[in-house]
Amino acid sequence: MTDTIQQKLLELEQTENIKILYACESGSRAWGFASPDSDFDVRFIYARPVNYYLGITDMPDFVDLPINDVLDIRGWDIRKALKLFLKSNISLFEWIQSPIVYREGSDFTADIRSIMPEYFSPRASANHYSSLVFNTVRDDLQGSEVKLKRYFYALRSTLACLWIADRKTVPPMEFSKLRRLISDTHFQDTLDDLLVQKQTADEKTLIQPVPLIQTWLQDTLTYCQQQIPLHPSKRKQPDEIEPIVQKIHTIMTFDHLQQNPQLLLLDCISGSTAYNLNVKGSDTDRKGIFIMPQKQLYGFTQTDQVANNTNDEVYFEIGRFMELLTKNNPNILELLSTPSQFVLYRHPLMDLIKPEDFLSKLCLDTFAGYAHSQIKKARGLNKKINKSIDETCKTVLDFCYVIHDNGSITLKEWLQVNNFEQQQCGLVNLDHFRDVYLLYHQKQLKAGYFRGIISGADADDVQLSPVPEGVEHLAVMNFNKDGYSVYCKEYKEYREWEAKRNEARYQSTLSHGKSYDAKNMMHTFRLLNMAGEIAQYGHVIVNRPDRDFLLKIRNGEFEFDKLMNMVNEKMEQINELYRTSALPNKPDLQKAEVILLQIRTEFYENSQL
Repeated sequence: MTDTIQQKLLELEQTENIKILYACESGSRAWGFASPDSDFDVRFIYARPVNYYLGITDMPDFVDLPINDVLDIRGWDIRKALKLFLKSNISLFEWIQSPIVYREGSDFTADIRSIMPEYFSPRASANHYSSLVFNTVRDDLQGSEVKLKRYFYALRSTLACLWIADRKTVPPMEFSKLRRLISDTHFQDTLDDLLVQKQTADEKTLIQPVPLIQTWLQDTLTYCQQQIPLHPSKRKQPDEIEPIVQKIHTIMTFDHLQQNPQLLLLDCISGSTAYNLNVKGSDTDRKGIFIMPQKQLYGFTQTDQVANNTNDEVYFEIGRFMELLTKNNPNILELLSTPSQFVLYRHPLMDLIKPEDFLSKLCLDTFAGYAHSQIKKARGLNKKINKSIDETCKTVLDFCYVIHDNGSITLKEWLQVNNFEQQQCGLVNLDHFRDVYLLYHQKQLKAGYFRGIISGADADDVQLSPVPEGVEHLAVMNFNKDGYSVYCKEYKEYREWEAKRNEARYQSTLSHGKSYDAKNMMHTFRLLNMAGEIAQYGHVIVNRPDRDFLLKIRNGEFEFDKLMNMVNEKMEQINELYRTSALPNKPDLQKAEVILLQIRTEFYENSQL
C-alpha cells in the first residue's frame, strides 16, 4: 500500500502543480490500534510556486482525493497549515509527530518540530480533546452495545487531555505512549484485551459497554475540565514562522529553471503534437529534464519536478527521471523517445540514456495501468454528465425528519404545517438513540428562548438548547447525518469538477452525444497500442501511425460498450505478446545508477553550479 500512496502523492503533485513538503499517516494506523479493514488516513502539507501567493485571487488552501474504502488522502497548503499552527491546532501537531511518514524531503518538518513547544497552547489543545471526548461519550458510547473503535477514540483523546492537564506539554500521538499515564494494572489488562479484539475485528464491531472504562472516562474528563482553566492561553506572534515560509520558496521552481536554462538536460515538445494527434485548438505541451544545482542537491531542499501554473510544462530532475525510468513510467519513456523534430534542446550527456536499455515487461503493467486510469476518467465524466445536482447546496434541515402518524415527514413539512420557524425551535438529545432529538417550540416557554435547530444556512450539524423541566416535547426528530455528509462530499466534488473542467473539451463531449470523455478513450487505445509495440518491436513509438483510428475515437464515432469490447480484445493480444516477449522482467537498476552518477559527476565538473 505504501507504493500506492507514494504514487497517489506523485500524481497529486503533477495534477495540482504542488510540492509536497511532508506526508504522513494520521488515523488509527498511526495511533496504534488499526483494525484489519482500517483505511489509510494520509495527510500532507504542500506549497505552490511562489507566484501563486503573489496574485489577488484566493487559491484553494487544501487538496484532496475522493475518499474510498481504503484511502483517505488530503492536504493543507503551507499558509493554512502555519496559520493553524499559530493557533496551536492539535491536528497539525499530531501530523508532525506521526510515526508513519510517507514524505519528508526538506527541513520543513525539522524547523516546525523545533518550535512546537513555543507555539503549543495547553488550554486550546486540552479544550479540543475534551470536546472530542464529551461528544464521543454522548453520541457513541451509550446504549446496550457500542462500537469498539469508538472506545479507542475516546480513550486516546482522554489520555491526551490528561497528558496536557498534568504535564502541560505536547502529547505524543501514539496510544502506546499515552497509556503509560495509567498505573492501574487491572485497567491496563482491560486495555490489552480490547486491543487484541480491535486488531482482529472489523471497523463495525460492537461490544457491550465496559463499566470500568465508562467510569474512568467520565471521572478523567471531569478532572481535566477542572484543570483546563488553570492553564495559560498562549498566543505567539509568527516571528519564527515567517523564515520557514521564505526558506521553502528558495527551492527550485519553474521560474528559477526558466531563468537558469543552463540547468536543462532535455527540453521537448510533448503531448498531442508529439503524438501526431493535435487538432485545432490543441495546446502545445512541453516536458523536459533538469539537474539540481550541486549545493541544493547536497542540502535538504531538493526538488523532484517543477511545472508552470497550467501544468502543461513539466520538468523532471534527473534523479527523479531515472527513478521513474526504472519503473517504466509511460510519460518518462515517451519523453526519452521524443522524435528529433520535437526536441528543442538535448544535452550531450543525455546520449548516455537509451530507452531500449530500460524497456522491460513492466511496461505491460504501467502502460495498461495508465490506460485503465483513462477509462476510469472517461466513465467518471459519464457519471458527472448524467448526474442531477442542485443549483444550491442543501442544508442540514433538508436531512431532518419528524415522526408523524406512524411514519415520518420532512422537518420542513412539519414546520410549515405548524407555521413554525426553525429559529424558534429547540432540541435536546434523546438518550440511547444516535442523531435523534426531542423537538420543542418557543411558545412552550414562559421566559427565555430556544437557540434554533441550526445556527444558519452554513451549519454542518444541529444545535442543542436548554429546556426547562416539565416541558413536554412536541415531536421526535432524526437528523440523517451520514446522508448529509455523503451529499456534501458529492456536491463539493461536482462543483470542484465543474470549476476545473476544460469547457471546450466538455462541450465537445456533449456534442458527440456519447456521454463519455472521448479524449480519455483515445489515450486509452494509444497507450495500449504503444504497450503492444514495445513487446513486439522493442522500442517506443511516440509519433502515432494510427492517428486516423485514434482521432475517430476522439470524435465520438464509437459507442462506449463497443470500445470496451475492443479494449478487452486488445488486452488479450497484449498479454500474449508479453508472455512470449524477450524483454527482461524489469530494468537494470545498477546500470541506471551508474549512468546517473556519471551524468551528475560530469555535469558538475564542467560547470560552476
